[in-house]
Amino acid sequence: MSRSSELTRQRILQAASEEFRAHGFQEASMRRIAQVAKATTGAIYHHFPSKELLFDALVHEPTEQLFELWVSLHDAAGTSTLESHRRSTDDTDTVLAFVYDHIDAFRLVFRHAAGTKYEDYPERLIAVEEATYRLLPGFDKSPADELFLRTVAASGVDALRRAVEHDLSREEARKYVNRTREFRLNGWLGLAAA
Repeated sequence: MSRSSELTRQRILQAASEEFRAHGFQEASMRRIAQVAKATTGAIYHHFPSKELLFDALVHEPTEQLFELWVSLHDAAGTSTLESHRRSTDDTDTVLAFVYDHIDAFRLVFRHAAGTKYEDYPERLIAVEEATYRLLPGFDKSPADELFLRTVAASGVDALRRAVEHDLSREEARKYVNRTREFRLNGWLGLAAA
């Protein structure tokens, strides 16, 4: 790719990021992106054959890397006891640091992904969290336990998503996410003692 072509591509990506943040994926306009990028719509389609692929170019790599990190951290904790969950602050900080290192991509995914394949991204994270919780002792497949595990798993992902959605600073997000993690941990410990 020529330097000129690469510069055009970068301008398109920057303009697309702004457009998706301002209007969401579904209402984003390729014409507005072209106008801001000082490119033709033909140039956009040359680099990105569809609006979906343009959105994907902005978020694919960080979302896949976070998912891999999420799975590896849960795999490490998955066969352990609740005691290992006491030491999960480092894992929480690792996830949060990654998200904040790629904050623009995660703002798009958590706020503006309706209509894309990423709109269910939080569900992918929740499924991993839920599978880990199922390995803890004392739960069966009763409807009440199934709902409970789902609710608790979703609350962890929701804390991360809300920190991003509410534009918390990195430090405020760390405080918020760790506080919700501690609250959930104390709940788990209370159940284990019962």
